[in-house]
Amino acid sequence: MVRLIRSIIFVLLCVVVCRAAVPQALLIDRSGSMKPYYQDGFIRKVSLVLFQALQPSGEVSIYAFGDNALPLKNLEQLDSVPFSSSTLIDKALDRAAKDKRSIIWIITDNIEDPPGSSDVGDTELFYKKLRSGAVD
Repeated sequence: MVRLIRSIIFVLLCVVVCRAAVPQALLIDRSGSMKPYYQDGFIRKVSLVLFQALQPSGEVSIYAFGDNALPLKNLEQLDSVPFSSSTLIDKALDRAAKDKRSIIWIITDNIEDPPGSSDVGDTELFYKKLRSGAVD
């Protein structure tokens, strides 16, 4: 419950800062490591609160990601996307950028690792991309 309250407060603060009508993306992690967060309903609650808060600010595209980023028509489709064996956050970021989303929101457990990876060093590739000139 404390996580949900903190998340809602964060969302409200972000919405106050982000009032411009710009195209946005909501990237939601659908990898196997996220299963517990789906089972307890946490992802459903946070996704819904964030999506509803962002809608007045402009167009919001929803993507489920794991091995790739899959565009969704609505949040209800999220439950029909199978859990993937990997978390490729950088690929999801690339997809949203390709679709010309100006602001990108990510719901994830922050672990990027392809199948068979012995460490979580691949998460650094994602952060390297965030620090690059491709992201403003």
